[in-house]
Amino acid sequence: MLTGDNYEIWTKAIINALDSRNKFGFVNGDFCKPADEKSTEFAAWKSNNSIICSWIFNSVDVSIQPSIVSHNIASELWADLKERYSTINGPRINQLKSEYHNFRQKELSVVSYYNKFKGLWDELYGSVDVTCGCSCSAATKLRARAAEEQVHDFVLGLNDDKYNTLRTQILSMDPIPTINKAFSLATQEERHKSIVRDRDDKTEAMSFIVQRPSSSSAPPHFLLYPPFRALTATSRVMIMIIVFNALVIHLVAEDAVVILEVVDRNSRMPIGVGEQSNGVYYYRPVTQQILSNKSTVDSTLLLHRRLGHPSRQHLSFISSISQNNPINKLLANCDVCIRAKQTRSSFPISLTVSQNLFDLIHCDLWGPYSTPFLSGAHYFLTIVDDHSRAVWVYLINDKSEVPSCMKNFCAMVRTQFSKEIKIIRSDNGTEFVNSSLRDFYSNYGILLHTSCVDTPQQNGRVERKHRNILEVARALRFQASLPITYWGECVQTAVFLINRTPTALLNGKSPYSILFGSDPNLDVLRTFGCLCYVHYRPRVKDKFGPRSRRCVFLGYHAGKKGWKVMDLEQKTVTVSRDVRFMEDVFPFASSVSPPADSAPPYADFPLVPDPPVENRGSTNTAAQPSSNTVESGDGEAAVRRGTRIRAPPP
Repeated sequence: MLTGDNYEIWTKAIINALDSRNKFGFVNGDFCKPADEKSTEFAAWKSNNSIICSWIFNSVDVSIQPSIVSHNIASELWADLKERYSTINGPRINQLKSEYHNFRQKELSVVSYYNKFKGLWDELYGSVDVTCGCSCSAATKLRARAAEEQVHDFVLGLNDDKYNTLRTQILSMDPIPTINKAFSLATQEERHKSIVRDRDDKTEAMSFIVQRPSSSSAPPHFLLYPPFRALTATSRVMIMIIVFNALVIHLVAEDAVVILEVVDRNSRMPIGVGEQSNGVYYYRPVTQQILSNKSTVDSTLLLHRRLGHPSRQHLSFISSISQNNPINKLLANCDVCIRAKQTRSSFPISLTVSQNLFDLIHCDLWGPYSTPFLSGAHYFLTIVDDHSRAVWVYLINDKSEVPSCMKNFCAMVRTQFSKEIKIIRSDNGTEFVNSSLRDFYSNYGILLHTSCVDTPQQNGRVERKHRNILEVARALRFQASLPITYWGECVQTAVFLINRTPTALLNGKSPYSILFGSDPNLDVLRTFGCLCYVHYRPRVKDKFGPRSRRCVFLGYHAGKKGWKVMDLEQKTVTVSRDVRFMEDVFPFASSVSPPADSAPPYADFPLVPDPPVENRGSTNTAAQPSSNTVESGDGEAAVRRGTRIRAPPP
């Protein structure tokens, strides 16, 4: 991006980009505008010229764009920018030289200083040929002299207090190293000084002032300086502070309780502690019991590390360690144990239930399933009401259909139940968390609660409902031996049955009873997947045609008072109320189907008895021979032809 101060860098980047596409001739004037504006060469030139103009225009800062927007020829645009910002411009050259000669490292790191120095050098001298195009033996010497001047300028800009020795070493080398080698030496020196400085800072972080009373027999007392409050946030650390004669003073911070410990320099045994009083730590000799406890703690910690950080329970089986050992408190907060063994927190059983219908609903999406349903669906959306535990499912083809299903469900609740959904709880899937649904929730005052990442337990009610639905759906499919392509019918029927099944969570009531305030009608239930016969009314009536068709029962329809069945011959699904069920026969179960050779010749006809003949002239309900029946010559009864005028078939 050209900002005005980086013209040389920007120019090289643009030239490289144009050369890679063989288009630099459009800006340097090699590809001139054709005179004939109707020729194909002009059309090609115009197209490429417009592309290059747009590239250059979009690569400059917005503050520069208004001044070049009028240019429509790439070469003119390029010349304009070069005239403004090129180093040929006298004031610009003077500015660069002043900035280059006054540039020093100061607070910059070596890497930042080198990058800035190299950028100034390249912008000022990068495009200058010191040999003036000469190829004689003197050209090599001129280039070497320019490289030495660059190294001299680089090392002279380094900070005197840190890199004076390094500067002397570099300038004393023969020959002078390259700029890259000088940069490498400077970074190594900076890294070395940083390590030494960190070590010194740790050693001199604290200091003590030792004050001895006038009486030589009185013990010394230690005044902590600066105040220890700056270190009390660090728990369980031990720092060697300073050495006084034969004493090594340690500072132990344990759970923000400060202990000043005095250790014999030769034996490394604690001989005293400092008790704080008014900001001063007074020396107090320690008893053998204190020393013993300290030794026990240290040995137990060492054993804990040697054994690979076992738990306190495992350590308790070692006879030398008791349950009341003070090390237990330290082991409970062992940093290595926490980082190596931490597990997820347990999830408590949720017993909370919303007070009213649709105060809270749980949503989740199941799928995609590898085998599509007959309608092409690969997913089903599950919605559970927290109060009634009622379930709704939507079979969908893609995740993008979820927002429309959620909006339709909310509209159904408002219309059918006169309720407003208050809270929707789901996982973090984009099908539930997107701008479309967020705007919808905001407009209707609905709160969206989502579970933590990779924590489906927080949406457990709908997850468990998924398990219940799939268990019932599998049982229905195994019972009916249906092909897997009918899994959607199994899921819908499973939800229909779950909503009408009493549960202990609702005190023996069903979700349907809680939702509608009345018990469901269980008389409409039939065995899923069984054989059934559906009354058949053909458009072209035939006296000898079948009056029913063999079907398989596939469930219940939400908007009709009938059963959903599939014709075994035509493979079509319909809804009918005129159905006769054979609940112990399953057409898709090959193990119970009769052999083909044992089927009677009329097996394709439904075994439905004909209705009794009504005798309009008598109240006797027994079948009577008809007076219109005539005898044929061979003694067999001929079929009577009706005398009623019939309408032509539609």
